[in-house]
Amino acid sequence: MASWSQLTSESGKAYNAFRIYLELGRIRTYEETARQLRRSGSLIRRWGNQNNWVQRARDWDLEQDERRQQLKDEALQETVREEERDLYKARKRHAALAGAAMKHVANSLTNMKDEKLSPGQTIRWLEVSARLEEQARSGQVIAARTSRERNGEAKIGEDERVLVIDLEDLTDDQLAQFEKFAHGSNSA
Repeated sequence: MASWSQLTSESGKAYNAFRIYLELGRIRTYEETARQLRRSGSLIRRWGNQNNWVQRARDWDLEQDERRQQLKDEALQETVREEERDLYKARKRHAALAGAAMKHVANSLTNMKDEKLSPGQTIRWLEVSARLEEQARSGQVIAARTSRERNGEAKIGEDERVLVIDLEDLTDDQLAQFEKFAHGSNSA
């Protein structure tokens, strides 16, 4: 039995007064309890002392603190689970985009005359797509970068440049353009 439950020696009136005392929280005093019940302060003090209200209220407060902490912990755990689900979905989406880009690049390699990409750009897109797919599937941060990165561009050949892609930094519109490219339209 919880210490804040009604004691066998505690009258119904005294226990009802104790419940009011408990509900007062931070302003909990015998005087405030007496004022709210319109009873004498000496009666409330007597009931409180006879029935150990102060200790029982401490027990109650500790129990409430533990419950609040448990609820916070459960909410935090749920937040972590949601973030993990979102991260999984993002990785899956990035891997699918990279795979689609690889397919598009592979198609452009076989039909080079019909594509607007130069051979160097096509090879670079294949490298970028493969790296993105590998990183997405392994759970790494998804980024396609080169050691020759310079102001958002990477040098491929003497006259060719390709945009360096970091999917984590792209806006929704930019991701949509990348997806459009990956699915066969290179107008992005």
